[in-house]
Amino acid sequence: MKIRVPVNSIESARVFAKMGVEEAYVGVKGIKEQDNRIANFNGRFNNAKKCSIESYDDLKEIVKICHDSNIEVSFVANSRYLSENLHDYYLEYVDRALECGVDAIIVGSIGGLMLLKDKLNVPVCSSTFFYPYNKYCVDFYHSMNVKRVVLPTAITMKEIQEIVDYTESRKYGMEIEVFAQFGCSNISGRCNVCGHTQENAYLMMCRGLYDVTDMSSGKKTEMYPFMNAPNNCSICNLDALMKCGVTCLKFLGREQSVESISHMVGIFKTAMEQLKGGATPEEVKANIVKQNPWWEQGFCNYNQCLYKETINAPYNV
Repeated sequence: MKIRVPVNSIESARVFAKMGVEEAYVGVKGIKEQDNRIANFNGRFNNAKKCSIESYDDLKEIVKICHDSNIEVSFVANSRYLSENLHDYYLEYVDRALECGVDAIIVGSIGGLMLLKDKLNVPVCSSTFFYPYNKYCVDFYHSMNVKRVVLPTAITMKEIQEIVDYTESRKYGMEIEVFAQFGCSNISGRCNVCGHTQENAYLMMCRGLYDVTDMSSGKKTEMYPFMNAPNNCSICNLDALMKCGVTCLKFLGREQSVESISHMVGIFKTAMEQLKGGATPEEVKANIVKQNPWWEQGFCNYNQCLYKETINAPYNV
């Protein structure tokens, strides 16, 4: 199972190249400076500038750094909405990335798939914005020449295995990618609690801590993230993901510092090496908690395991 990391600068590309990851993904902030507002196809709205590199010259340099270290580079073109007047901008955005030597294109809308179908000589990866839950979604992506599908965080190991087995039984030659950590608290690209009063309000609302009343007992509790539906850590299921046929483990964090993301990537990379060496999932988790005491408080104490079969909410709100 490969590791895919977010790159938002030339320096971050150099850091990940030294770490020995296999894949990276990156987006450019806009086609032209005056087009920043309408030509951002990164799926990040107001955060697009923060999580994108400045220019195609930077992209060319990043591609060179990555290719010199045998890292494949995917270009983020996962805009969720493409009105007709944006088609030319979108195609130019992708064409210029291809000229820089990227290895794949990440697409986030049916309109994008239709525009690019049969026009690319590199693979297309469907963004998590499609939120594929079942094999019928896989059939559709195959019909659109998609070579890799990114599964949502609100899915179980059983469902992941069923999708992997289905793609193999149909001989689609399609790769499956899942998230290592975090993810959307609702449905990626379909959130109705998105705030617009500040740049990161949509992140704060869904993952925020609230005062909650348990309706069955009348007991009040403080600081509980009741709107945060999915979970945040796949360490407990990492061994199962490696064995079930998942192609790639993706790390979020284009808008974060390279120090923060590289630390998380390093933890998972070490865990994968330990599992390959014969360590049990319990031993791997114990090692992580020992070296990172905050891990247990941040993830384990809240039962924040990604891809588990059941979700046990402690309150009836």
